[in-house]
Parts: sequence; C-alpha cells; structure tokens
Amino acid sequence: MARPDWRASRVLRYGVGAGALRSKVGRLAGHQAGRRLSAGSLRHTLRLAAADARHGYEFGVAVNLVRATGIAVGRAHASRLKLVEGRLAKR
Repeated sequence: MARPDWRASRVLRYGVGAGALRSKVGRLAGHQAGRRLSAGSLRHTLRLAAADARHGYEFGVAVNLVRATGIAVGRAHASRLKLVEGRLAKR
C-alpha cells in the first residue's frame, strides 16, 4: 500500500471512530453532551475543509473530506447499534 493510501485509510478510520463516539456520548449523556465533542462534528470538519479550500490547501481539503465521510459512516453505524452497559453492541 502506498503511503497516501495508508494515510487516507487511517484518516477514514479515525473519522469513523470519532463519529461513533459522538453518537454514543449523545445517546448516553444527551444531545448537548455529544455536541461538545469537536472530533466527531461533521459541521466543524466541513468548515475546516472550506477554510482549507479558501486558502488553497488541497491536501487539507482532501483530508477533511475523507474525515467527514468517516464521521458520517461512524455515526450512521453507531446509531443502528444498541447500547448495553454503556457499550455499543450488535442487535
């Protein structure tokens, strides 16, 4: 695997984990608690991508879009799982 591919897959996995964590915290402690986690914020990540685009940082745009995709996937996946004693579990 080439280095850029490895980096993109790592950023995607990071985004999936951040999205799942944000979903879990929101379900356990309430919506406002989940909003305090900037790592799983889709809006924040897309704002970073837009700022990078305005400044001409192509790699920053790519990284943030991959991370945003991961966040969306992680939140969607975690929302389908049930919570058992504070842990995500398959239904």
